Amino acid sequence: MTPFAKDPRPMPLSREVLDELMDGNLVDELTHNGSPVKAALTPIYGKTTFSALKAALDNGRTTALGVSGDSTGNETGATAEWVSLMARGLASRYPNYTVSHRVWDDATQAYQAPVIEQLGPLGERYVNLTKTLIVDATATKQISGDIDVRVKVALDDWTPAASNTLVGRFSGAGNRGWRMYIHTNGYIYFEWTADGTTLITKNSGVAVGAADGTMKWVRATLDVDNGAAGNSVMFYTSPDGITWTQLGATQTTAGVTSIFEPATIPWELGGYSQNAFLTIGKLYEVQIREGINGPIRNPILPDLWQVRDDTSYTFHGSPVLTIVNGSHPGASLTYLNDATRLPKLHPNYGQTAIIFSDSHNENWIIGEAFRLKYEAWMDAVQTLHPLASLIVTTQNPKYTPATGIDAHAARQQTIKAISNRRRNGIVDAFKAFGTNPALVQADGIHPTKATPESGSAIWANTALTAFDTSA
Repeated sequence: MTPFAKDPRPMPLSREVLDELMDGNLVDELTHNGSPVKAALTPIYGKTTFSALKAALDNGRTTALGVSGDSTGNETGATAEWVSLMARGLASRYPNYTVSHRVWDDATQAYQAPVIEQLGPLGERYVNLTKTLIVDATATKQISGDIDVRVKVALDDWTPAASNTLVGRFSGAGNRGWRMYIHTNGYIYFEWTADGTTLITKNSGVAVGAADGTMKWVRATLDVDNGAAGNSVMFYTSPDGITWTQLGATQTTAGVTSIFEPATIPWELGGYSQNAFLTIGKLYEVQIREGINGPIRNPILPDLWQVRDDTSYTFHGSPVLTIVNGSHPGASLTYLNDATRLPKLHPNYGQTAIIFSDSHNENWIIGEAFRLKYEAWMDAVQTLHPLASLIVTTQNPKYTPATGIDAHAARQQTIKAISNRRRNGIVDAFKAFGTNPALVQADGIHPTKATPESGSAIWANTALTAFDTSA
């Protein structure tokens, strides 16, 4: 009688072994199906923690790393915390990149001017156009109420021979939404329709006045209902996109208005109807905000807009890595997942990875109650950035005189469980800190800073090791 052949397929790993692997433990020798198995294994999902970000950088693509968290990560400069140190570590790994670090400002509910951690060897990134770049229209991009449009641009001629359309959603009669352009007189114009055909046109009445070929931020806002039975348009210029100076007088008209949004016409950058009234010059950034000072609804950098064909654009300058650092002192899950604030905290700079860092300000909440709030936050951010890889980080331990030490420690295990459950990547800072109180400041809460052996440096190095070991 012929014996049954041994099934060559490997037996599935037991739940216990999987738990060990997904906990991030290094396993020197496992016994599996009665035989020793030599291994030095990283977590199954840990191998891909930063794989999407790493692939984008390796391929020279403009991309971004998002961070959302509390005061352990918000500072830059000489007092740099772990996010800033990680940004510098990524810059050193990719010297061909411009690395731009943007930090959240709670007072303005917007991001501050960027800190340039590294300027790439080819200089600032911009695009020249022979046809418009486009963003396909979707329901989430319908803006029929107040709108705030901002463009960073250097026109070859700031009093051009033909109008230069910067951005809009505009075509022929019946399909006219809105557009913003620089007219031949050098004025900023904003034009819209309420019915798709009948144009309403307003202008700054004063020329931008920039020297030909130089960069300027220009801006137009439309308040469709100014509270006084009318609508108002305002124009601005800025050197940095943060501090704005009004250009000309406010243009106020009787009657409430609205913006027609043509369903079949996409947003277009640098012209309209593919190649009409193109922007002749350098386009750097654009922001289309839903509401005045509202959340940005478009990809900010031209690299991230859909192109029409291989000959419609020419990019110049070094590719950009943007660190979108939405960390804020005192931030809790309630703050970070506020429905109004959330889309402002996560503008689209092309995030291929987003790190979630929360625990220090959650007081006594633990276990399932904490998990539900934490995962609701992650899910809300994922909705805004469906293609981004989500990464959680545990945080440094707390010590006396801080309160809630045990609850904070318990939450770190819950964060690891969330990572295991969702197969998200993890940066395990809590484990890296160990039990050394010298790595935490005298308040018992914040990591030490400003030395290579500081707690902030350990946290950054843990994140960079996860990056380096990602496949």
